[in-house]
Amino acid sequence: YNKESIIKVLDSYLIEDESVINKEFDRLYNKLRSKYSEKELYISIKNKLFQKGFNIEEINCLIEKKQRN
Repeated sequence: YNKESIIKVLDSYLIEDESVINKEFDRLYNKLRSKYSEKELYISIKNKLFQKGFNIEEINCLIEKKQRN
């Protein structure tokens, strides 16, 4: 395989991964928002996403985006 085709395939997985982490965040947010205060909610979501195997940098970036909105 050539390098360009491998990079193209890997880039497509990263895009799909973003949609997966967004869906999982929304699901957890809706499930946990009535149980925790805002600060505790984001900490709990962060822990659960990390346990599911998402990259900590992606999690932190997503939480920062969500908190700004």
